[in-house]
Amino acid sequence: MSVLFHQNMRNFGGATPVRNAAYSVAFGALTAQLGGLGVPNDIGVAGFTEVCNNNNATTAFNAAAAAGGLCAALGINFYASVACGSTMLANGPEYVAIGVAANYTVLRVGRICLSTSGQDVHLIHDSQAVAGGAAPAAGWCNTVPNGATRDYRGLVYVVVRLGAGGPVIAVGFLHNLYTLLAQRILVMGQIPNMLATIRAAEAGTVAAYIGGDFNVTPQPAASPHRGTARIGLAYQYTAGLAAAPGIPGPAATRAFTAGGTLWSGNLYDYWHSSISNAAPIVAPVGLVAPAPQVFPGTLDAVAGTGGFQMSDHCGVFLDCV
Repeated sequence: MSVLFHQNMRNFGGATPVRNAAYSVAFGALTAQLGGLGVPNDIGVAGFTEVCNNNNATTAFNAAAAAGGLCAALGINFYASVACGSTMLANGPEYVAIGVAANYTVLRVGRICLSTSGQDVHLIHDSQAVAGGAAPAAGWCNTVPNGATRDYRGLVYVVVRLGAGGPVIAVGFLHNLYTLLAQRILVMGQIPNMLATIRAAEAGTVAAYIGGDFNVTPQPAASPHRGTARIGLAYQYTAGLAAAPGIPGPAATRAFTAGGTLWSGNLYDYWHSSISNAAPIVAPVGLVAPAPQVFPGTLDAVAGTGGFQMSDHCGVFLDCV
């Protein structure tokens, strides 16, 4: 049994030893606490968003446990850091890093980027099958597909098989935009298509999941707005903190607002699944009904207090296998 995990890393470059150590300790605490939180006691696939380079950050994720490796602290193996978008400025791409449990075999790795023109939106599906769970080529990981519109971030995903004959699932991670509401909404409107695309990419995939920092609040199950039917195969699984957690760094300069996954109180970190959230939830054979939970250990004091070593986001995980 295992869970999926997502963490927004807050502009993580991997070159600051203090930050790396803080994350390693927090991730070790998550691994130790999973059983006590009433969920399965291991992580199957983890995704880390808002990673800002593919050099020092990759080293931090891929280091051995004795050296404070972030994936090792979660009990998983680093798989790859994949470029998910670029900007109009002379900055490098943003990346999504992914780790996978040793008993999972990666069958396919891919990404879905957006191409926008006026009111038209097209998805660029860029994937490759990987023999024996091999990592994708560095050149592929470091570049964004031709035609991808700048200033948008895409989805990065893996398709994995649990064990020798276990179920095959697709797991993707997305860091949506923040600055422009119209762009955020446009990306969210493509979530059902993304979910269907990653599920269909590999034959035999029985379920698909997308976790992330979506930078919009979840859509109510019974929304009166037009277009609700477009949600289609994207069913939301959300959970927020009921109360302020302990803060690893100095005391925060503003009060925590209950109900969200950030210090601001916004519920931006959650999951989409191809498994309907209508009761009773029926999962395919070999899987369990998705159930979200929140890990507050990566929340640190707000910026400017000297203790902002990790993130302004909680980690979120999902029971699935």
